[in-house]
Amino acid sequence: MENLHFEPTHNTPLVNCDGSTNTITIAGESRPENVRAFYANVFTWLDTYEKSLFYLASLSSHVKMIHLNFKLEYFNSSSLKIFMEIIARINTMSKNINHVELTINWYYDEDDDDMFDSGKEFEKMTGVKMNFCNK
Repeated sequence: MENLHFEPTHNTPLVNCDGSTNTITIAGESRPENVRAFYANVFTWLDTYEKSLFYLASLSSHVKMIHLNFKLEYFNSSSLKIFMEIIARINTMSKNINHVELTINWYYDEDDDDMFDSGKEFEKMTGVKMNFCNK
């Protein structure tokens, strides 16, 4: 399966989806003009990734840990909705596919209370446990 990678710009984050390491990272600022269009390829990648996980789970009983890493500096409300969809989508995968577990890491600067609080709100809204990590 091919990886998906976008370099960051002034308005868009770094996005790295790596099926070989089961790691998805979104880092930087997320305020694209058309958030749905920007993240469309991520959802397409997730469709393919989910099929790959189903196949791999049928071959092995080894646990596959999906690591979803948020290393954000800023995000707008449209991005928030997309992130919630991504979390929900991957969380559903982890529940529906045998031997797949989800770890969400929310990175924040130690002195950035707003970003820490945003992560706590995400955790509360999604009902999915997150690890909070200093950058």
